[in-house]
Amino acid sequence: MLHHVAQTGDRELFLIIVLLIDLVVAWLSSAMGLSLVLGVFLAGLAISESDYHHQAFGNIVPFRDIFASFFFVSIGMMLDLGFVFDNPLQIPGIVIGLLLVKTFIAGMVAFLLGFPFRTTVMAGLALSQAGEFSIILSGISRKNGLISGDHYQLFLSVTFVTMALTPFILMGVPAISNLVMKLPLPEKFVKGLPPVPEPETSGMKGYLLIIGMGINETNVARAAKVEGIQYAILDVDANRVRQEQKNGEPAFYVYASISSVLRSAGGHLASVV
Repeated sequence: MLHHVAQTGDRELFLIIVLLIDLVVAWLSSAMGLSLVLGVFLAGLAISESDYHHQAFGNIVPFRDIFASFFFVSIGMMLDLGFVFDNPLQIPGIVIGLLLVKTFIAGMVAFLLGFPFRTTVMAGLALSQAGEFSIILSGISRKNGLISGDHYQLFLSVTFVTMALTPFILMGVPAISNLVMKLPLPEKFVKGLPPVPEPETSGMKGYLLIIGMGINETNVARAAKVEGIQYAILDVDANRVRQEQKNGEPAFYVYASISSVLRSAGGHLASVV
């Protein structure tokens, strides 16, 4: 479907079809008794495996903040403020406990990966809040009778408070990490463990980016291949891109004139364009 739409060269139609695919898959999953969020996840996963994922995600990026706002406003409407005011001691206590536990766990993971202690403290604090996906899981748990209404409200209250504190925690991360580093810590502890070797990735960095598939661009690609230079080709001719991919060329369907799309395709990592 995406290939036939890409053949039209209509960027607006391409964006509408991507959104339509997301909505239809989400609706189908909901109609089958699965989670609506799971359906959106599956739709995104399917699109990410297509040859047009760079163009799709690049077009969606500008809408990300709007969708996130809808999400947080909708879940915020589920919070019972009366419950919050009726539990002035219980909620802060759980919030503090959650922040400490998550800071320790996230920081310990960073420490075991070989990062310096200062970095582990900063990573732990930055990831100390409850994640928004946990709200979705709690809603499913309540729907299936795994947690009661009061426990659900307690969970929401704690989650929202940690999220509200996150910007202030991030502002204080440098000061807190500097304060921790002044403690009399062992030198090996400060420097961290030997770093874990990074896995080899197929991602390109510092490569040659060729925009278009005209005569000059084709000659540049041939020269780069002869010299062993990593390169990628971007074009908006869907049929030409597919043909070049069959020929083993690193060609991608991307509107390079749109900055968000170009960045999604890794254009910011290129050394030469």
